[in-house]
Amino acid sequence: MIIGRNSEGYVTLTGTKHGDLTLLSYDIMPNNYHDMCEMEKDNRIKVRLDNVISDKIPEPFRVELDITNDSSHDSFLVVSGGWLPCTFLKRRTILLTDRNVISRIQSRYHLNKKKKNENLDYFDSMFLTPTEMLLDVSPYVLEGNERKIPSSAQIINHLEEVTKLLKKALPEVSIAEYPPRENYYIALAECHRDIHKKRIDFFLSVASCLNRNFTNDSRKECIPEIFEAADAIGLPRSDIAVILAFLRINMVGIKTPPNRVIKDSQNYTLEDAYNAACDLMAIDILMSLQKFHNDKNTNFNIAFVTQDKNLAKVAALFCNSEFVKTDGETITQTCSFPLDIFADDEQANDMIKSYLSNN
Repeated sequence: MIIGRNSEGYVTLTGTKHGDLTLLSYDIMPNNYHDMCEMEKDNRIKVRLDNVISDKIPEPFRVELDITNDSSHDSFLVVSGGWLPCTFLKRRTILLTDRNVISRIQSRYHLNKKKKNENLDYFDSMFLTPTEMLLDVSPYVLEGNERKIPSSAQIINHLEEVTKLLKKALPEVSIAEYPPRENYYIALAECHRDIHKKRIDFFLSVASCLNRNFTNDSRKECIPEIFEAADAIGLPRSDIAVILAFLRINMVGIKTPPNRVIKDSQNYTLEDAYNAACDLMAIDILMSLQKFHNDKNTNFNIAFVTQDKNLAKVAALFCNSEFVKTDGETITQTCSFPLDIFADDEQANDMIKSYLSNN
């Protein structure tokens, strides 16, 4: 079976027992953290579709697909509940894009065509077929080059820059508009400025503590250190930066996704901390947009595209959450982590359960 998209932007299944099918609509179960880990082992991705409406089968049906993850499938969609292969970007999606993806778009496309004479791949299926997608460039606009959230003037420059770039590369793809245009991004930056700086300070403070192979004893020593650092900086213990550091201490293995996102080392730099904080800001924006469009019942799907597998894993863990309440400024969510990602030790598990239930 071959999976693709037709010229109208619909997912197609070629070579099924019912012939070639066009999927007019479907629900999709997001893949989770463990699915990503399994994919790395065997280069296979399972995709589970439900309530599928096709052009040839009169009744809704469900199907499980097994995709080979070849070398061209190197980007992933982070969505509510986990992640998806790029092929299954749903119609009417607001797609968050960071600087890495925008740079790839710039180098890859000109006037809605690939610059190189190559076959279209999974990444192209998002941008070169009509899917009613809107590109949200917030992560690009808010990620400055001076290791801090940019000023209002810089934000306006970044917005003009990315708008011109995308018009040259993908003139038929629309950019999400949030009027008043510049003021939206300036207000969004102000919303994130304080917490962003605190996360940078936090990572700089705890990086040397995190950069080790943990035992039960060293976990007991380091966990209070990260909490004390968060308290001193004024960062809530329930903030995703603190949770990420907690996962770094307690997850099984050395080169874990939290380690790869934080990039902790004994020579930790401001650039390392800034990049980690920007990754978390993108997750923040994603979850806020998901809540807004869910509450307003807008019919838009929200996704964040990334080429960073480790960030996709971390985001899949955080996006497996439920919105609980908001006071108008702060959104409170509950998030559950599978216990088998943690160190397999009774004492360690007791510490983990205590923290996760109290923060």
